[in-house]
Amino acid sequence: MATYLGRSHHTLDDKGRLILPKRILDELAPKDLEFTLTAAPDGNLLLLDKKAWEIVVAKTSGDVLGTKAQRAMRRIFLGHAETVRPDRSNRITIAEGLREFAGFGDSKDVVLVGTGQTFEIWAKRRWDAVLADAISNYEFCDNDLVGSTASSPP
Repeated sequence: MATYLGRSHHTLDDKGRLILPKRILDELAPKDLEFTLTAAPDGNLLLLDKKAWEIVVAKTSGDVLGTKAQRAMRRIFLGHAETVRPDRSNRITIAEGLREFAGFGDSKDVVLVGTGQTFEIWAKRRWDAVLADAISNYEFCDNDLVGSTASSPP
């Protein structure tokens, strides 16, 4: 499975197209360059390759009715999902509804953030706020991801 890392700033063109960075395309064989673009609960978009999308569908496709929370997640992930393929210039088109959901507005500045199995696409102003919040709330001693018991960085 591909691992997507890194952050980069991009600008949408007038048709809502985004050039995908080489680091994304290099993770996949040319025949596998098909992605699902969908809304995320944090107010951003998710770009998932086929394998990652299959995992999302499997996790959200439990009981037909499910709980209220499961139905809400299906509405967000599945209800906004669109298949996208890069064109010859490595661009994908972000549909107007998804641009509105993610708060792109008149700004064409976006940030791509690799988060392992997915890429997040953020309106720059939302990203700046989310990043500032994440940094201000980050506690090195309580970071379960690192598994460290160190008290704080030097």
